[in-house]
Amino acid sequence: MGKGKEQVNRQQLKGADKIRYELYDGIKAASAGAQSWNELSAKLEKQGIELIFKYKSGTSEIQGVSFTKGGLQFKGSKIDRSLSFGKLDALIRQNQKLAMVRQFRMQATYQPDFSKEGFQPGMFSQESQNDRILDELLKPTQLHDQPITNPSKKKKRKKYLGQSL
Repeated sequence: MGKGKEQVNRQQLKGADKIRYELYDGIKAASAGAQSWNELSAKLEKQGIELIFKYKSGTSEIQGVSFTKGGLQFKGSKIDRSLSFGKLDALIRQNQKLAMVRQFRMQATYQPDFSKEGFQPGMFSQESQNDRILDELLKPTQLHDQPITNPSKKKKRKKYLGQSL
């Protein structure tokens, strides 16, 4: 499948090409908001699309993904390169992060009410004094015994007057 899949006249397609474009449309729509592989699989099953994982031999590590509809099975990357396991996994992770950000933004921010807690300004004076002492101790100082070197000057190479081998 080439570029410009949205411009293809889908009514004229037949057989495997028709199924491939149906898979493309269904997967793109379902993956847009999916936050997990289980959620994506459930959305695809509602459209009659089955999700099959390919595992690395001898391990339980997922290596690829295939989709089945109407008795035809296609690898995700054969449908479209954006539907490979790696790209879909990255999209799902991005959807998870976006959902977490939205959820965090919707929560009310914490604003302490000092009137109820009996806030006293002198309460933190010892802590701030300790911070000032710590800052003074950690302040970088330059020793006057050491000569200041200019890093922009290059060292001169010594010329050897002997014979070279």
